[in-house]
Amino acid sequence: MFCRKCGRKLEDHMAFCPGCGTSVNAGTQQIPPQAEDVKQPVPVEEIEPVGESKAAAWTEETAPGAGKTPDKKRKGILLACAALAVLAVAIGVFSQFSSKGKQEAADTDGIQNSQEQDAKESSVEEQEASPEQEGTADGAPQEINGVPVLSADTLEGQIQEQIFHMNDASYGEASIDVYGQNYSVGARNPEATWNDGVFYCLEGHRETPGYQNKNICSLVKKELKNASNGNLMQYEIYINPSTNVANKIVSIEYMENGLEITEYYFDNDKKASFIFQYTADNYISTFATPDKFGDRYLFSNDCMVTWRSIADSITVNYILGDAEAERMKNQFARSTMMYYGSLSSEQQAVFDEQESKMLNAAYNTYNTVMSTDGIAHIQGYAYDENNAGIEGAKVEVYGTDFTTLLFCAATDSSGMYTVYVPSQEYEYHIRISKENRTAVNIHSIKMSNDQIGAYQDSVYLFDPSVEKAPLQLTLGDAFTYAADGNGMMPLGGAAVYFREGIHNRYGEIVLEAAADGAGFLRVELRPGVYTMEVKASGYETMYYIVVVHPAGASAYEFYATPTLNENEYAVVLTWGSYPYDLDSHLFTTAGTGTGHIWFGGRTDTFNNYLDVDDTDSYGPETVTILNFDPSKYYKYCVVDFTNCSSGNFHSLDMSYSLACVNVYSSEGLAATYNVPTGQEGVIWEVFEIRNGRITPIQRYYSNAEDKTWWHSDK
Repeated sequence: MFCRKCGRKLEDHMAFCPGCGTSVNAGTQQIPPQAEDVKQPVPVEEIEPVGESKAAAWTEETAPGAGKTPDKKRKGILLACAALAVLAVAIGVFSQFSSKGKQEAADTDGIQNSQEQDAKESSVEEQEASPEQEGTADGAPQEINGVPVLSADTLEGQIQEQIFHMNDASYGEASIDVYGQNYSVGARNPEATWNDGVFYCLEGHRETPGYQNKNICSLVKKELKNASNGNLMQYEIYINPSTNVANKIVSIEYMENGLEITEYYFDNDKKASFIFQYTADNYISTFATPDKFGDRYLFSNDCMVTWRSIADSITVNYILGDAEAERMKNQFARSTMMYYGSLSSEQQAVFDEQESKMLNAAYNTYNTVMSTDGIAHIQGYAYDENNAGIEGAKVEVYGTDFTTLLFCAATDSSGMYTVYVPSQEYEYHIRISKENRTAVNIHSIKMSNDQIGAYQDSVYLFDPSVEKAPLQLTLGDAFTYAADGNGMMPLGGAAVYFREGIHNRYGEIVLEAAADGAGFLRVELRPGVYTMEVKASGYETMYYIVVVHPAGASAYEFYATPTLNENEYAVVLTWGSYPYDLDSHLFTTAGTGTGHIWFGGRTDTFNNYLDVDDTDSYGPETVTILNFDPSKYYKYCVVDFTNCSSGNFHSLDMSYSLACVNVYSSEGLAATYNVPTGQEGVIWEVFEIRNGRITPIQRYYSNAEDKTWWHSDK
């Protein structure tokens, strides 16, 4: 519960807000859950644990709280049953019998509030635990930290209230106890079978009444912390637009040596249907085809009817009874099936423990994720003329224009600012300023519920005493090489328009110019940050961000995309002088078919192409989708090949490379993404296209060893 006047978090016993004095009954509201909690299965008071002696025979002690992480293929231990011993030795891959161990019991709501505030310390202007407020006679604040409090009857007022709340120092970061024992398994029925309708409909293979293909579902993204080990948990939630039920939730946990991915499927009664758990070094939205390593858990009425483990191309099905064997007979050989009733009591105990563990993981995930606020962040840096971070720069967050002030923060000692905002459809504007320096505006920061982070171009706050400084530009074609083979074909005669600020496409033009026949242009502008618009016949209108430094000439190279036809997309990557070689990767999936565009495979069966592969700084690196199909899934990544190929997987170089990805369609510039600054890693997952919608991903990875395409020789 929090105060609707000042956003301060309130305890249940409080009658008045200690920050502003507003009556709790009149001035507070409970944050509404996004979906009602799962009603089944019923929470239990106590669950009898598997005996120590039995568990020790079948598991490795790798509980999340112990700080260990599973091996990437997680070799399982062998069944002790004498009748199965020979088969077990031959297989040797029963991966989930090497479980993470028993989880400690947790509170039944599965939600904890972490006291870790490291990431938020830079998000708000230095303040007391209770924000400074200036109130009226009746106790209602007029200002908080110098920001006028807006009416809660307006959309801006409601958003402001949430922003105050999310950025307050007392705001607890939500976490999840994934395996907390809060739910009981269903009655065991050997005649029960798995209903595959939910799974196959969501993955686009079959129509099932009441369900939708996941690409038609509403996509929501959220973040939590794992209460057991502190790991970051990211969630992709697919909500059925007809029922408002989350039929699929993908959990992506950042482990020490990669990702643990768990895909949960729920029916329209919010009951667990199917779970697929596996490890990877990056996440691609596919599904559990029989060739993918990992463990599948198939449920019917909260009872696990099949546990399927696939590793090293060996498949083992632990099944409940003949009904499941009959259902699977056309897909799996009988020799892969092991009946629950034929297992020893020790083996059954392991099956039972895994059944309870994964069922609780499913319901803890659903209830916690769906009842937790969707929080996103806007992040960027402010630098001076020496490229040093500016501490204490004022960061003003505005609503749909620069007249409605919502929040005020400040940069930290590194020049970084982070502002937490609701993950919902809204457009923000930011002004960053510092005394005796020229302020910079950032226009049109568009947020949505499928976006977790929005990383902004860095701003530069310069001394206003310098009136003019030179800027040099070289403009070229993003697809066509020059006739002499030296670089790209020049964009001669292009018209260029400059506007102050970042992403300022419609404001006042402060300078107009034109490139010469070689695509070269030199102008003088007041030092600062500008949005540059480039127009040329036969090309899409392009927008770029340039910084005019007060000392010395600033030089840039930019490349324009030829006009695209309907159902065509172009992705253009540019960057700075180092790393020398950044690579584009485009993954495409359609049903069971997959495609991958990269320097080692420049075309695929979906008519996608890598047109230009640049290896000596700046770019462009260009990918084209010629026959865009909204029913397909596309994901675009950038890889730091320079550091990948040398094994320097934790490099910071790409994050400081000024890498920028522009996405174009037949309607012009569709999206722009900037590399997150200050991140260790060599893989940048930039965006995905799902159901025809371009959505930012903005994940960063350092695990690239397992896939040779990231770092194999060119």
